[in-house]
Amino acid sequence: MPRKVKTKVSQKPKAAKVSPTPKNERERPKNVDASGKAAKLCTEEPTAPVIVSEEGTSLMESLFTALAGGVSPSRVASDVLRLYCEGNRQELCAAILNLVGKVSGVVDGELGAAAVEGNTDMNTLLDEMFAHVPENAPAYLFSQRDPKSQKLRIAYGQFFMRLVELSYSENLMFDQFLLPTVVAWLVAMSESKARCFRHTSTATLLYVVDALSCVIQTLNGQVCADKRNKKHADAKQRVIQAVVEQRNQILTQTVHQRARDVAPEIRLLVFESLKGWILKFDEEFAENKYFRYFGMALYDKRPEIRAEALAMIQETLDSIPDSGSRMFLFLQYFSKRLVEMCNDVNLHCSQLAIGVIRRILRIFSAEAEDKQLLNNEMIDSVLLNIFSECPTIRREAGALLHDFIETRLPTDERDESAGLQAMTELLCTFAAMLRSQHGEMMPERYIVDSLYTPPQDIPPLLREYGPILKLAQSDAATDVVVALGFLSALLEKLRGRTDLGPIPKDDRKGAQEKKISADKQEAITAVIVSMSRDVGVVLTGVLERHRSDVAVVGAVAAVISAMDMEAFTSLQDVSQIKSLLVLMRKVTAALPHSDQLSLVPITGAWHALVSEEHPLVVEAKGQLQELRRQVVKQLTANGSTPSRASGEAWEREQLHLWTRVCIVSSLVPMGDLLTLFKSSFLHHVEARASPELIQLVLTSLVRCVLWQLREAQEQTHEHREPTTPGGADDSGATSDVRDAISQLIGELFRCVSLMWTAYAEHVGADATGLLVDGMLILCDLCVLPHYILSEAERNEVLDRFAQLSQLLGSKVTSAREELKKAEAGALEGDQPIPLAPLRRKASYLESSQMRVSMGVARLMMLKRLPESAGPRVLAQWGHAPTKAVSDIFRCLFRKLRDHTGDSLSLEWSVLLAAREQSADSLSAVGVKLSSMHWPLPDKYYSACVGIVRCGIEFAATVDPTVLLALVPYCSRLLRNDAVALVSILSQREKLASSTDHTVMAFVSSLRRAAKLDGTPNILPASVTKRPRDISPSLDLCGNSLPEHMPAPRFAGKGGVSPQTGNQRSSLGTHWVGNRMLSADGWRIPHKEVGTNLSCAGKVGMEGSNLTASSVEGEFIGSSQETHSVMGSLPTVDTPTLTLTQRTNTSCLDGFDNSEVFIATMEYE
Repeated sequence: MPRKVKTKVSQKPKAAKVSPTPKNERERPKNVDASGKAAKLCTEEPTAPVIVSEEGTSLMESLFTALAGGVSPSRVASDVLRLYCEGNRQELCAAILNLVGKVSGVVDGELGAAAVEGNTDMNTLLDEMFAHVPENAPAYLFSQRDPKSQKLRIAYGQFFMRLVELSYSENLMFDQFLLPTVVAWLVAMSESKARCFRHTSTATLLYVVDALSCVIQTLNGQVCADKRNKKHADAKQRVIQAVVEQRNQILTQTVHQRARDVAPEIRLLVFESLKGWILKFDEEFAENKYFRYFGMALYDKRPEIRAEALAMIQETLDSIPDSGSRMFLFLQYFSKRLVEMCNDVNLHCSQLAIGVIRRILRIFSAEAEDKQLLNNEMIDSVLLNIFSECPTIRREAGALLHDFIETRLPTDERDESAGLQAMTELLCTFAAMLRSQHGEMMPERYIVDSLYTPPQDIPPLLREYGPILKLAQSDAATDVVVALGFLSALLEKLRGRTDLGPIPKDDRKGAQEKKISADKQEAITAVIVSMSRDVGVVLTGVLERHRSDVAVVGAVAAVISAMDMEAFTSLQDVSQIKSLLVLMRKVTAALPHSDQLSLVPITGAWHALVSEEHPLVVEAKGQLQELRRQVVKQLTANGSTPSRASGEAWEREQLHLWTRVCIVSSLVPMGDLLTLFKSSFLHHVEARASPELIQLVLTSLVRCVLWQLREAQEQTHEHREPTTPGGADDSGATSDVRDAISQLIGELFRCVSLMWTAYAEHVGADATGLLVDGMLILCDLCVLPHYILSEAERNEVLDRFAQLSQLLGSKVTSAREELKKAEAGALEGDQPIPLAPLRRKASYLESSQMRVSMGVARLMMLKRLPESAGPRVLAQWGHAPTKAVSDIFRCLFRKLRDHTGDSLSLEWSVLLAAREQSADSLSAVGVKLSSMHWPLPDKYYSACVGIVRCGIEFAATVDPTVLLALVPYCSRLLRNDAVALVSILSQREKLASSTDHTVMAFVSSLRRAAKLDGTPNILPASVTKRPRDISPSLDLCGNSLPEHMPAPRFAGKGGVSPQTGNQRSSLGTHWVGNRMLSADGWRIPHKEVGTNLSCAGKVGMEGSNLTASSVEGEFIGSSQETHSVMGSLPTVDTPTLTLTQRTNTSCLDGFDNSEVFIATMEYE
């Protein structure tokens, strides 16, 4: 039977009856008058009382029922003070504290009226009070998130705030009993070991502080209004000082400790309240001694707490006029941390941090560096967020860039034309710096995207593009490239063609484009037309001055592809564009060798000129045909003189030639030159030309083959069109076309094979790109339905894939390590290293491995490769160093497994295929395959047991190296299966007595899974995973649920051995030392838990239909080895708690005696 916590509680406590709230109850209690006097509330309140004393229930129950029933918290507080004025001081204080306990989860125990006297031991009574929290109790009020609980929390907080405010109105704030007693108990509860007590009491104390601050604010207003009456003003000033001292005492005892509480919910609650006070009562709380608490929040592990601190800084800087001077010391001390948080892993925190830097820059302007708040290096590091993959971060960084440029100029010059020109020059200088110092390739696109979003108006910095257009006509090639980059990027943004890659999942909601209104669309169209017209007439002069510079040619081509060609309507404009087309053809025909990034915009410009509808499309097509004639002429002349294939000059000449051929072959048909392309390719391979040249020739050859395939398919469609009954001749013609296509693909396949054989041993980065292109070409050709691979060609494809996967895996790993070292050096302030080239290198290698893996997986899905090739493909899973590449193999494995329905055979075949490669590959593949299994919900779990059994047999008879792949499988086994496998292993003397490290590691892992080790498995918390909850309805492998439930470990005859954190036992409880933590987070004495375990029905197992005999049989009777290690269940008698008898022992006896409880986190 439950009992009262304190013996001083009467046997039949008095109660109160809740009266319904009148419909016309709208009045709030009256404030104190000007003289400082007020009549008693009980005499002035004409309405019916809300709480009426009555036998049968306690005051706390009546109070809680009133708040939960929707009664106005102001009326409830008024009735409480009415009863307090009638002389029930101790009972009312006890009822208020019992209300806090009720909200904390206490069900039966209540404090008596004598418990609030000054000579009581609060900690002991609180311990006894916590002992009355039921083991299976639901979550306490402040941890619930449903609407009903939220409404009750609001009423609870308003009640305490009104109670404090009315206590001042009724002259009860300084009676030395009500508030001091309640606050003392609340402070004691805030230092409890129970999180529910700390959370509820902390929230209550914060409500009290808020109410006291409101009282102080009201009194300050009265003092200002009553300055003429000096006597009254001095009296109120003394009252204000007393209230401030009382509030500061609560702050010192609460905020200082709970801001470092181990529970993140409590820390967040404190910082939310502190932020509200700083904004609401800025005259008292907007000081450095309160700001410095948020320094801890800036380093908090939880992103929501870090975001709360950043939001406080933002809102304070925005709302408080002199916030800059008030927060100066705080901002100066944490400026480096704020810059670091601009790259926070949390999107919201990163966005807020950039906003804080922006506001600091706006407030302090150019003086930020002089005052040691921000220097140029810090701002530059934050501005690099314009290259973020998240559009939200890019826009925030763009706003910072705009403000940073504005601060470089005086305020009175920013809106003038000279000021806009100076700001534009600074913008171009910033882009040039990104190119030269940071190695960025197209910073202008990111800058424009960060500064402008189409639903908004075009910023003046970009709308007035005259200075940029003037810079494009400069003699310096660097300035020309930057200016043309801005013009092309702005045109692409206005026309909706900007593509900066996929948007991350956590930013998709904020990155949704809004619909543009018709008026704004018309304005944007007008800007596009005028800008295209102004830029187009300038490009001819730019090309004439820089026709030999590939970078400038590529920038001009990017502008051409972004322009609106329909904007040129006058004869003068048309003449200028025709001259531009002629000059563009000449420049392309004489183009020297360049990288792929320069070839893409040139090809895109010609494609836009000949594919889009505009008045000059015929002229553009004519120039392209003339370009083809010139390139073919050069190629024919080169093919007729193969004897000059030697020397660097010949190599350079060939690079120039095949660069042009590569551009033209992607635009116009060149199938008639297939023989010439093929002979040139074989000639260059035989001459061992550079991989870069071979890559250009191979690309041109493949495009030539694709043009041939297109012509053949068109012929096939022409033969299929007449559907006459006697169409035998058409069928024969179609068969001939199919045979020609197959022969064509076969010839190209053999050419690629020859190239691979010649360049497979080349380990340079350029050779890697050539091998990747060759593998992708093989995959694309083999996927066509016109060609059927032979057995030898299948083996060749799989062998090439294995070699390339191993090569790319090692290169991706080394590139990522190199990038990490460079980033660490940049953070430490060493010599700056351009990170953009390293990022591009790592990204290119990773994307290459993804494309190759996807190409081979596509062959498997389309059945171009047989299912028997699946293990050889999946054996390369171990060479997948990144999640993106690993996900491709994971999807392929699931498809093959679901198609065959036999996971055991597939996994074992993959392991054997990986064993033929290396031991490292075998171990990595074992980790990947084991990650596809879960203990209970996995329908292929039986394959996990079968793999380990097959591995034991294989290791005992053939090769024990296979055990490297079985170690991660052991952690997936259920305990009974692991015990059975240990029994099988013990029968293999070769393995049981082996001293090989591989065998010993496997045996240890298997015994650990069977829980047969003498010591518990203690792993670092970072690598320990919580097992999934066990559903009573699951019945796997024909066994019942109790046979699969893992049993808790016992250290001996009644002691409980510790387990790792975040692990749950089979009975739904956490075993931590000599403490028990139930599934809902309640701490209960371990003696009670031991008794309830012996009963097996009172520890949250009512829904699983488990009896004590079945559980005990599972714990003890599973195997002899298990029985020898595990002790019997403890059976300790639990002392009976009654309502009138107090136990001699506290609930803290269940905790470790040597433990010192500190519920706070330490910060530097």
